[in-house]
Amino acid sequence: MRATIKMKLGLAFGVVIALSAFTAGLGIVKLAGFDASLNDMLQGPAQRVNLVNDLEKDLLQIVRNEKNLILADNPADVASYDNKILAFRRDLVAVKDKLNGLSTEEGRQKIQEFDSLWQQYLANQDKVRTFASHDTQQEARDLTLSKGSPAIAATVVPLNQIAQHLTTATPSAEVVRASYLIGQMLHGIARLQDDDANYIMATTDQALDTYSHATETALADLHDQAATLRGLLSGPDLAQLDQFGQHLDQWLPIHNQVLQLGRDDS
Repeated sequence: MRATIKMKLGLAFGVVIALSAFTAGLGIVKLAGFDASLNDMLQGPAQRVNLVNDLEKDLLQIVRNEKNLILADNPADVASYDNKILAFRRDLVAVKDKLNGLSTEEGRQKIQEFDSLWQQYLANQDKVRTFASHDTQQEARDLTLSKGSPAIAATVVPLNQIAQHLTTATPSAEVVRASYLIGQMLHGIARLQDDDANYIMATTDQALDTYSHATETALADLHDQAATLRGLLSGPDLAQLDQFGQHLDQWLPIHNQVLQLGRDDS
């Protein structure tokens, strides 16, 4: 299953449910100090109340940064909010441990209940953190736009140069065949672009396999057509065909990275 928006929202709702129970647990910890002796209420509980307030503050910051993490749309913000979550987590655990050391036996039992709810909450939050920090679908889109699209577009230039030169050549069966092949190759390049886009947006393993196979077929056709075209060209046109091959070779590793990111996100 891919990390879709629906999945992220579903996890977020799961976190909200766990958070409700967790907040109730926080109330249990607060109530634990009220049954202490009068002397305890004048001495120890004041510090315990301050510590519980610190727990609330840390929890508020964790929830706030988790919301921002879910809404973040770039890796820098994701990393920033994730680091803040971890920092406030550490603070909360330190405060909880200190509170446990100052509590009565009954209070420590309540803190154990609190800790059980806290662990449940962490398990849900870690799922959100994992999907947010490993949004490989976004990485694939960024890679395609920044490198893949320019690389595949560059393959069109030498083919257009050959096609333009053929329009000035003496008409012959070879020229007609070469022109036809170039048209087929340009169509194949368009297929590669479409398949890459469809691959990134695919939501099932079956769809990934379909678009991956379509790309392999289109590449095989391009290589066969280029080999046939080579036998029909000469001079500068052959040099242009070599450039086409070089640009296609430059695009292929980028395409393979996109495929791997798509598989990682499945």
